Amino acid sequence: MPDIKPAGWFWGTFLRWLDFGGVYTPWGIYLQPKYFNNHSLRRHELCHWLQRQRDGFVAYWLKTFWYLMRYGYFNSPYEIEAREAARRGG
Repeated sequence: MPDIKPAGWFWGTFLRWLDFGGVYTPWGIYLQPKYFNNHSLRRHELCHWLQRQRDGFVAYWLKTFWYLMRYGYFNSPYEIEAREAARRGG
């Protein structure tokens, strides 16, 4: 399991700038402090970790950037899957 940490100055600023509650990174999951106990957001970010486990480190990051360029953030297959995981609770 990845570390889930409250976002410090760097990640907190980045998340506020994007208006995101959290982010999955190679170093762990960072959540804005006000969303730290949001279970839906935790499931969303954990889904990204599971995607990386399933697809492998290099393939996950390459696909992440390809999906962003090809489909945009909201229509990225990884984001769609993570939103579904957050909604269904798994």
